[in-house]
Amino acid sequence: MDNLIGLITPKKDCQFLVTTFTLRQALEKFKFHHYSVVPVLDKEGHYCGTLSEGD
Repeated sequence: MDNLIGLITPKKDCQFLVTTFTLRQALEKFKFHHYSVVPVLDKEGHYCGTLSEGD
């Protein structure tokens, strides 16, 4: 637990979806970055959940 801060990636360096994104925007982000799961944030930047390619 001493190095926990070293494992956390800042939000500015992560890819995420915003609740206002369209389905097309979300699919493009999945396809471009080759992700299978992406976190979803609201417009204030609070975590709302995740979206996976199986959803």
